[in-house]
Amino acid sequence: MTTDLQLFILWNNGRKLEEKILSDLSKHYEIIGKCEVFWPQKHFARNLARFYGKNLRKGAKKIRECGTGPFLLIVIRDPAPKYFEEKNVNMSTSKHQYRGLFGGGYMVHASDSQAEAFENFLLLTGRDIAEFAAARHKNMQTIGDLIGAVSWNNKTEIQTILQKIPGCRLECSENVWLLQTPDPGFAARLLNAKKCWFGKDLFQLKISGKKQKIRIVPSF
Repeated sequence: MTTDLQLFILWNNGRKLEEKILSDLSKHYEIIGKCEVFWPQKHFARNLARFYGKNLRKGAKKIRECGTGPFLLIVIRDPAPKYFEEKNVNMSTSKHQYRGLFGGGYMVHASDSQAEAFENFLLLTGRDIAEFAAARHKNMQTIGDLIGAVSWNNKTEIQTILQKIPGCRLECSENVWLLQTPDPGFAARLLNAKKCWFGKDLFQLKISGKKQKIRIVPSF
């Protein structure tokens, strides 16, 4: 059995065709589980920017098209994945097909690699997508705000999420922490770390409302 786990997102404005899309998905993929995600409206713009790794103004076209209400996260298993240049062709085809139902736009998101699915799911839920799939949830799961959206509760919470990324190593000194990771860009988004205007690879976190400097560098 393939372990090609992927995910789709129907943003709030795309949920008007939820049943039609779910029905089609079930014909081509194994639906592993579904999560309804609730982001506070006041956090939606910055959460979306953090998710995509892009700066989005509050009234940006993507935000208007997506809608800021609850959205649907669907985890699937592709039984017959086809890859070209490290991208899952089936996922790309399905994404463009479903977007076409709305005349284009951004109302449907889809991962196109297992690495992207892992990163998307970890950021959205704080969980490993493989662990979620193994649990075989029959009922719709409910997910709240992005982890660390405002501030992390403590150092342990940060260490726990980083342990889910293979190859991550965190050293916590008194002043500046050091994180070695395969993908510094994703790690910075996962931690909601803000780039400092001085110092190469230097970022700032909020933990219990207090600022903590961290250097995020590639692991080799």
